[in-house]
Amino acid sequence: MSFVMRREKFTLGTVVLATVIFGEIFVRMGQPLDAWRLLSFSLVALVFLNIVVFLHNLIKAMVNAHEAKDQKDFERIVEPALRGNPAQLNAGSKRIYGWTSLLCLGIFAGAIVLLILRHYKIGF
Repeated sequence: MSFVMRREKFTLGTVVLATVIFGEIFVRMGQPLDAWRLLSFSLVALVFLNIVVFLHNLIKAMVNAHEAKDQKDFERIVEPALRGNPAQLNAGSKRIYGWTSLLCLGIFAGAIVLLILRHYKIGF
């Protein structure tokens, strides 16, 4: 397992753990954190992130498409962007996409853990 995979797994686990701990802290303070709202927020944030990446790829492809000489060349340039492939992003954008998607998925998983803890009335 490479260092990058371990770092991403560690980050995902840390976000999940932080979400559960903060959820329990809010419950102890008397201000329960709405796990359903947190769950829906993380899903909406993940969808919004993917829409932004798709639009970024599409705009980048359209900028490059003015160099196309014919319809086939145009389709070759624009097709990867229409697939929504984040591989078309540059290194900085890939890093930002990776970390923000890890954050959204971690919050999503943490909200699911909070829902399970609340359903079975398990606390720390």
